[in-house]
Amino acid sequence: MSWRTGIILLAAAPLLAGLRPHPRVEVDAELIAKVRELRKAGDPAWARFDRWTNTSPEKGSDTNRIVACMFHYLVSNEEGKFNCAWQPVQSKIYRNGTDRSGGLMPLLDLYNGDKHTAAYQGGVLVAIIARVYDWGYGRLSPEQRQDVVEWLNDAVAFLHLDNDDGLLYLRNDGASVTQGVAAATYATLGENPKGEQLMAWFRERWSETLKGLDIMGKGGATGEGNAYGTSPTGSGIITAANVAYTAAGEDLFLSHVWFRQRLLYDAFAAYPGTLGGPGMPTGVPREPMIEQASIAGDGRRAVSWHNRDTRRNGLVLARRFAGTEEADTWNWVFRQPEVDHPTDDSQAVYELVYYSPRPRLVKPKRLSFFDPSIGFVYIRSDWDSPDATWISFWAGPHIDTHQHLDQGTFTVFKRRDLAPKTGHYDSDVFFPHHLAYYIRTVSSNGILVGDPKEIFRGFIAGMGCDENGNTLRTMTKATWPACIPNDGGQRTMAPRSLAVANAAQFEQYRDIFDVARVVSFKDDGRAVFVVADITNAYNNPRHTTPGNRPKVNRVYRRVVYVRGLDVLAVADTVESTEAEFEKKWLLHALERIEIGGEEQKIGDGETVHRGTDEAKIVVDDTSPSDREQTTFDLRKGYAALNVKTLFPVKFRYRKVGGREPAETPHADLYSPGRNARHLHRHVKDFWVKDFNEGVIPNHKSVNWAPERPLEAAQSEHVPVFGPGYGRWRLEVEPDAPRKTDYFLNILKPALNPTEKMPNTRRIESGSAFGAEIVKDGTKYTLVFSKDGLEAPKLEIQRGN
Repeated sequence: MSWRTGIILLAAAPLLAGLRPHPRVEVDAELIAKVRELRKAGDPAWARFDRWTNTSPEKGSDTNRIVACMFHYLVSNEEGKFNCAWQPVQSKIYRNGTDRSGGLMPLLDLYNGDKHTAAYQGGVLVAIIARVYDWGYGRLSPEQRQDVVEWLNDAVAFLHLDNDDGLLYLRNDGASVTQGVAAATYATLGENPKGEQLMAWFRERWSETLKGLDIMGKGGATGEGNAYGTSPTGSGIITAANVAYTAAGEDLFLSHVWFRQRLLYDAFAAYPGTLGGPGMPTGVPREPMIEQASIAGDGRRAVSWHNRDTRRNGLVLARRFAGTEEADTWNWVFRQPEVDHPTDDSQAVYELVYYSPRPRLVKPKRLSFFDPSIGFVYIRSDWDSPDATWISFWAGPHIDTHQHLDQGTFTVFKRRDLAPKTGHYDSDVFFPHHLAYYIRTVSSNGILVGDPKEIFRGFIAGMGCDENGNTLRTMTKATWPACIPNDGGQRTMAPRSLAVANAAQFEQYRDIFDVARVVSFKDDGRAVFVVADITNAYNNPRHTTPGNRPKVNRVYRRVVYVRGLDVLAVADTVESTEAEFEKKWLLHALERIEIGGEEQKIGDGETVHRGTDEAKIVVDDTSPSDREQTTFDLRKGYAALNVKTLFPVKFRYRKVGGREPAETPHADLYSPGRNARHLHRHVKDFWVKDFNEGVIPNHKSVNWAPERPLEAAQSEHVPVFGPGYGRWRLEVEPDAPRKTDYFLNILKPALNPTEKMPNTRRIESGSAFGAEIVKDGTKYTLVFSKDGLEAPKLEIQRGN
């Protein structure tokens, strides 16, 4: 019998014997007693929580307020706290807002008929109301309990049987519903006449969740990037497991490797150092916090509901797996004294619900992490310095709408965001900046291959233009200056949608969704070696979107981080089906790019540089792009990324971008009333060369700047993120058209303005290309296969 079969059989066993008394969903008598001790001792965790529950509710904090007040009631027995929780629940379950006389409120009506919102938000609401039933069981009247049970039964039946969005198991909708079904099941089991039916539905959902995790979760990741992948998706799955564990002793945390791996994933996905606190450029966050990189999918940088669940999830998992390497690594990052607190006061309740004493901190030994499913690689130079070098890379299957078309890209961070993923989740997923720039390959440190006849359609809700330049569908009233552009990047999943509903659908359409893979990964202490095949992310012979032709035969990317040099080498083989398809190797910058050589001005915001093979990205806030801007990434200090291009042997640099401060706001871009405090002028900072221009009507090259980034929801962050995350990009272009091109770029982060690239020269043979780098008498020789996926080779020769 396999471990998976054993878990399924265990989960199918009768549960009443192991069912704990109320309260049992995520809390028990032992936890309540411990929190009462913290209250008596005046512990800061209790004081913060108590203070927040006694303040006036903020807009949008309704659900957290219910949980907080109900938990406070469990600990304090204060009647007012019970009412604080029960009154908003009444307004949701009763049509008249007070009692059964007006009938129960259907869940879908709470969300004005929107099934998507009813799934990803409604699933969470069901879990919260289930907690109120369980935690307030002794205080609710028999009639109130019956009403809540009936409302939960109806809500679960709708979400599981009648809402297709709730069956999207590999994304946020499905995960949110699964946690709601779990909480409703275990909270009411024993008193609910439909309890067995709810349990059967939860078993069905958990089975589908495990199948999905087999595709995307063997390394702890999910298919929506580091934002939606954390909340709601990651938090939904973790909460469901925790409900079963606390309520009935079912250890679903052992049902998949994803749970333990998630601790490592979140620890490695966090930037070195902290964000916010005294002395930092902005007042939000007011306390130092750990920021996880917002990459590979839709998200929001800094403080947001997307990233605050990183801590909440980790508290659950680190408590369950206490003493393991995974928990120790997570604790080292997230439970250092200066950051061992909630990201904001609304999260203070979870510090107590998932309480564990501050652990003994154990410095991690491993310096890299590889997720074999979605293909994330994270690399650190060390765990000691806030200025450690941090590198990310990803290449894996496409799972979801919120995932971007940017497989095989990388980012580099050292004190500042030096080679970032650019763009914003701008207003919504249907907005021009979002679809034309942010989710596209052009916004990443990736590779473009321009086929002028390639048609890009099949975006969310079927948006895009046809082969005649006619708009197929629009989802907002926003003004589009042109068709969604052909950026030369990676394809959509047409004729399928961008989202995979379940594991069976992924397997059925694997040729469409299995777009990229990390072929090999190795960290031998000297260096980290990664090889990825990202061919299928582009239109290619394995899969080409309808109406198009294959444009590549091979796109291989290898990255090597050499520890002794603190250098990242990026080597690519790009074989197009036609020599004339223009290739571009991209590297993005937040502030400025310095390039020497012979400069030719193409136009405002665009220059070509020849006769040089070096460039430098600098971030030090000395060249603000907005009148009010004081920082580009909420951090401070000097940092740079030195760049040396070895291949192609003959090439040119193209520098594209530009954004300048202005004394007055610029005009609205897509919708009225969106330009407040936009004290800058866009030049070509988010410009996309539309390869369809002049070939397909209604296509033209446009600057697709953001209009209302979600990061700017904090007023203090408007001057930072309002102008746009990204200002310039460096493009490496071969000097002449050819079918196969080899790219090799050496990247060296630096914190000293005088630090330069070590002595570096290219090497080449008939079947290989590479670099020889000499530093302090030691020679490092890196060799890459030209046309194969063999692992790179590193030879180190130390001088006498």
